[in-house]
Amino acid sequence: METNKKPVIHYAWIVLLATIVMNFFYSIVFSSFSMYAASILEANPDFTITLRLKMTNPDNAEDVIQIGEDYTYTFGLCGAYLWKAVGPIWRTDPVCTTEKLVKVPNYWHLMNPGYKYKGSQIDIVRRFHLNMAVDTTTPYLSMEELCKPLDPAADTKYEETLFAQPEDSFRLDDVYGFSAPSVCYLVRQLVSPADETVCVQMGHSPPFALYINGQLVCERDTCDTWDAENVHVQNIHIREGVNTVVLRLTRVNADAKYNLIFSRGATCATHVTHYASVNPLCFKKP
Repeated sequence: METNKKPVIHYAWIVLLATIVMNFFYSIVFSSFSMYAASILEANPDFTITLRLKMTNPDNAEDVIQIGEDYTYTFGLCGAYLWKAVGPIWRTDPVCTTEKLVKVPNYWHLMNPGYKYKGSQIDIVRRFHLNMAVDTTTPYLSMEELCKPLDPAADTKYEETLFAQPEDSFRLDDVYGFSAPSVCYLVRQLVSPADETVCVQMGHSPPFALYINGQLVCERDTCDTWDAENVHVQNIHIREGVNTVVLRLTRVNADAKYNLIFSRGATCATHVTHYASVNPLCFKKP
């Protein structure tokens, strides 16, 4: 006797389908809200509350007596710095390309004893196998490429993501988990309410280079013990409106800590905290 078998849908498939739908819905809502909220906060960076003290006549609720003057308080939202993060960018050391390999019997010949590092040829080859190059000079991307709006769905040359920096200092571990030598670009479009001259205080443990509006402000090619003000640069012009800030960060090892502070003076000076950030999803052409 034949019986009709009903198709069985495994519970795991239902969970997988629901997860895909929820993630798709979340990505659409998040992107739409971020772009909408960014335009509102950019046009209206300040909020205002007006307080007025009044007293009601206990014998007549409609009889309201105003006491004193109106008090108005204006404030902004203190949020995370928003950066477009590009990286990690890494390469072997030495660079091992097809063009170089066809000129030698094997890749061992690219690493002669004494090549940049101390040790035997075995030391150098094992370093090639297990480590990456510490690169402080290669311009992997142009300023125009770096300032393009962040597009999570785009097929970019290097991985790009939104990095929200909640405090003054941060580590590259907060941006990505790759701990070998590598390069990371952080791009922020900083919004200033007026033209002003400030001081830059830069803290770093590995090398870095800082650019503001296309101009190199400061750089260090060596490692240091991090503190909040390893480097001071005075008389930096910040223009009214959007300013493009680019950090080129070079990871040397697991210790990669940085901070960028704008202040009124070189030391023991008031920090400048009234700058806003353009959402990287809405970057404008510099």
